[in-house]
Amino acid sequence: YQLAWVADQQERFVFVNHHGMKVADLALDEVAHKLKSGEIVVLSDAGLPAVEKGLDSLVQKIYDQLAFESAHDQLTGMKTRKEFERCLAQAVARSKRNNQYYVLIYMDILQFKIINNTCGYEAGDSLLREFGERIRSVLGDDMVAGRIGGNEFAILVPTESEHKGFLLATEFKAAVEEKRFSVNDQSFVIETVVSLVGFDQHNDQVLELLRSVESAAVITKKS
Repeated sequence: YQLAWVADQQERFVFVNHHGMKVADLALDEVAHKLKSGEIVVLSDAGLPAVEKGLDSLVQKIYDQLAFESAHDQLTGMKTRKEFERCLAQAVARSKRNNQYYVLIYMDILQFKIINNTCGYEAGDSLLREFGERIRSVLGDDMVAGRIGGNEFAILVPTESEHKGFLLATEFKAAVEEKRFSVNDQSFVIETVVSLVGFDQHNDQVLELLRSVESAAVITKKS
């Protein structure tokens, strides 16, 4: 089948067979699902007419955009938990291969539920977006940040030692707590629970690393 027509808003896609007869009329999410499952593939554009090359290019761009969106949180633009776990697994592999030391930093916003319940979901969403921007103000090019829960964030940092990782965690905490959060004529002090764990080539339990910083934060909140 070949892509023959795309709606103006890229919401519908019509495919035809080699006789030029319509065989499928798919929505954008259906095209993305079939691309992901392999039911639809983007062929080499060698020998294709210019129009078909353009259409194939459009489908590839849409697929790339959908792939990006599935890996990034819509509110903050940071990695989703699943994507962050994938990045963490890659860091564990690099650590073994290159003897690189990493620190995994976990941050939990203590006031999130209060703000969400008092001021509404839109205020909660605004807090998450602003929190993400505050993290980005400190985030280095070689660091990875993700929103791994409702009000929980994680940062993966290549560094030389756990002590330097601790100093970075302190810097992140200061950045996100520096300013009050204002919404609907109300102002809130922002406080976070921060935990961290360092790992090197001797660690290979990816999920255990996340569980350890999450558990440490829970214990801290209870104490």
